[in-house]
Amino acid sequence: MSNSYSLPSILVSQIEALVDSGHFSSRSDVVKEALRFMLEKKNHLKYASAVGMYKKGKATLTKGAEI
Repeated sequence: MSNSYSLPSILVSQIEALVDSGHFSSRSDVVKEALRFMLEKKNHLKYASAVGMYKKGKATLTKGAEI
């Protein structure tokens, strides 16, 4: 699945620098890691995303509990 998001130019530059320096293989990998880290550190956001996914029919109660 492909999505498009707008980011401030400073974030784009930082993402590109992380890829160019070899820390990540792609811009998508940088964003995925950043989101994983955020959801790991901020449990309330992880739970909010699970509830939102359940409400949209994108997750079952079991999957929501796993999240």
